[in-house]
Parts: sequence; structure tokens; C-alpha cells
Amino acid sequence: PNWIPWFQNVMDPKPKSFYKNIARLRSGVCCTNEYLHKINKSDTPQCRSCGHIVENTEHLILDCPEFDGPRERLFTKIRDKVMHPMNLDTIIGCGLVSVYNSVHDFLTESNIKL
Repeated sequence: PNWIPWFQNVMDPKPKSFYKNIARLRSGVCCTNEYLHKINKSDTPQCRSCGHIVENTEHLILDCPEFDGPRERLFTKIRDKVMHPMNLDTIIGCGLVSVYNSVHDFLTESNIKL
């Protein structure tokens, strides 16, 4: 079968951070405390924002109370575009550039660096 890169449907110019963030989310390799702790670059896997036991992408995007406002705006934008129940796999796996734009906006607004 022909393999088509996820970014082929991106029509308008995007900042480098857009491609970096989405590629990291799709690969599962992000600079969260969980990952940094795993590679001995952080003393703890705990969330820097709320102290939750594990800071991973799912926690940051879906659960961390620090980002409730931006998350509500994200969910409003993508609610009708993503399969329910909505989770990180359905959000990232949908393949829609409009959803990726919304996720990138959420990360930027929340100042989350992946």
C-alpha cells in the first residue's frame, strides 16, 4: 500500500513547532516529566503544574487542572470532528489537520513544550 505522510494535507504554512508537536504526539516521544525521568533527565515523573503522579501527554492534554480553560476551548473546537469517547488516541489518530491545528493552539496557549 502507498504510505502518505500525515502532513501532506497541510495546505497553509505552519510554524516549525506545529510539525514538531504533532510528530512528537504521534510518535509518543515527548519531553514530559514521565519521559525525562525515564531517561534520567528529571528527578521525578510528577506533573510540574499540579503535582499529579505522572506528567505525560495524556495528563497534560486531557486532565491537568492547570489547563482547564484552554482544554475547554480545544474540546469545543474538535468535539464534532473526533470519535467519542474522546481520548488522546482518537484525537491524534483522526488525521484531520483542523484537529491538529486546534491541538497546536492548545499547546501554544497553555505554554506546553513537548
